[in-house]
Formats: sequence, C-alpha cells, structure tokens
Amino acid sequence: MSDKIINRVSNSDLITIDLSDYSPSRAILEIDLKDFLFDGIILKEKEFRSQLNKFDFSVFSNKIKSLPFIVVQKLLYLCGLICL
Repeated sequence: MSDKIINRVSNSDLITIDLSDYSPSRAILEIDLKDFLFDGIILKEKEFRSQLNKFDFSVFSNKIKSLPFIVVQKLLYLCGLICL
C-alpha cells in the first residue's frame, strides 16, 4: 500500500458556486394575508376589502413580493375541502 495521501477533491472536475452571485439585488417583502383577516383567521369580506383599501401598497413597488408558505398551505387545504 501507498502511504501517500491523494486529495481527490482538488483533482476532480468539481466547480465552486457562490450562491450570493445568484441572490436577488432587489429587496424581498412578505405580504401576510392574515393581517387583513378578522382575528387573523376569518375572512369577512367587508372588513377584508376595507383593510385592503386602507393599506398602502406603494411600499411594495420595485420589490420582490412573497407570500408566507403557511398561507399557501392553508389556501391549498381550503381549496381541497371545497373540491371534495
């Protein structure tokens, strides 16, 4: 056996990728719909619409918008219940 240690990583064709090169340059803002709901869970259409009309959406201009994953999960769950 050979006692010589071979660095297989440096000898391989692996490339290094810096993920910060691919991060968005614009700010990411999260829109949480529960802030517009009654008690954070109940949709009352009249109150929901009034909350939306009061909210200043100009904060989100030229920014990346996102929904929290938990909201998406709940919406999918509710859609599944309706379809049954």
